[in-house]
Amino acid sequence: MRTRRPVVELALTAASVVLFAGCLSTSDEFPDDTARVELSDRTYELEVASCGQDDDEDVFVLVAESADSLLQLLLTVDGDQVDTEASAISFEARDTSVLGAGDHTLLQAEPGAPGVIDVASIEGDRIDVEADVGPIDPGGTGAGGGRLDLVARCAGVGEAAFGDAARRTGRPTPK
Repeated sequence: MRTRRPVVELALTAASVVLFAGCLSTSDEFPDDTARVELSDRTYELEVASCGQDDDEDVFVLVAESADSLLQLLLTVDGDQVDTEASAISFEARDTSVLGAGDHTLLQAEPGAPGVIDVASIEGDRIDVEADVGPIDPGGTGAGGGRLDLVARCAGVGEAAFGDAARRTGRPTPK
C-alpha cells in the first residue's frame, strides 16, 4: 500500500495544477482569426476569412463566416478614432434575417439605417463592436434584430498595421 501513495499524491497534485491553470484562463480567450457574435440570447462562433486595413489606413474590413453564418464589418478610421456613423456591420445566420447597423449606404439599405453602432474599437489584434441591429430588408424572414456584440481576433492586425496608433475607438458623435 505504501508504494501507491506517492502515485495517488502525484495524480492529485497534477489534477490540482490543471484545475488551477483552468481557473486562471478567462472565458474571453479564443484563437486567432476567430469572431464571436452574441445576438440576443444566441452566440455564434465564426472563422475570420479576411481582415485588414487599406493602404491609406482609413478603412478596416473584417469578413468572418461559418457553415451557417456570415459577418461583414467595415470600420471607417480617422486618426485614432473609429467613425461609427460612417461604418457598417451586417450579420446573417440561418435563424436570422440579414441584420445590420451603421451607414445605410454601405448596407445598401433604405435611408434611416436599420440600426446603430454604439461602440467600435480596434486594439492590437482585437476588434470589439457593440450595436443595435435591425433587418436590412424589412420583408426578410427570420429573427428581426436586437443587441449585437462582436469580439474578434485578427492575427494579421496589430500595432504594425496601425502605425503609431495601436488603439482605435469610436462612439457616435453627439447630436
